Amino acid sequence: MSISYEPNVGLIKALITNSTTTSLLLLLVTSLLFYFLYQDIIRKPKTLPPGPKPWPVVGSLPELYRNKPLFRWVLDLPKNTPLRVACVRLGGTHVIVVDNPAIAREFLKKNDATFAMRPATLATEHATGFLTAGLNMWGEQWKKMKKVLASEVLSPARFKWLTNKRIEEADNLVRYMRIHLTYSLFASSFTRIIKLYTWSELFIFFYKCIH
Repeated sequence: MSISYEPNVGLIKALITNSTTTSLLLLLVTSLLFYFLYQDIIRKPKTLPPGPKPWPVVGSLPELYRNKPLFRWVLDLPKNTPLRVACVRLGGTHVIVVDNPAIAREFLKKNDATFAMRPATLATEHATGFLTAGLNMWGEQWKKMKKVLASEVLSPARFKWLTNKRIEEADNLVRYMRIHLTYSLFASSFTRIIKLYTWSELFIFFYKCIH
């Protein structure tokens, strides 16, 4: 008696495909790990201000999650350094926090062209078309937008011209908060009265049942 065995070709192909996909994923993950380890350990580190010791790959992102509120933690970092300048690495980007007026003046005035450069990313190109001042690369367009902002948006004359509008919006905000706060207090008081009445009725009911 002979038994013939026919292999399941579909199952074999599926196993081969899954094995190939797993191997490619492992190769990709290993390559990324080696790349980030090279960036963090093997490559000669840059001379940067002191700051929290970053984790591999993610940098100081876990500290951002643990330290709340975030802005207080970031602003307190330079206070523990001699020059009141700290460096925080977020992923692969170094963020310099300055709490020294003289050094901040160096950043914003004398070396403005050096530190005004923005990375050219695909997201920035599609979102702004490199036509804004906040995310644009340093160049003629950036200079033009900065000049427009300084003369037309952030100038003392424009600030004075919008004083009445700011006062009006502040009054609207206070009025909005007063209306909603009054409504919230009324709703809260009404809910407490209903709960108190309900518990009183239950107490009277149980008291009558017992006696």
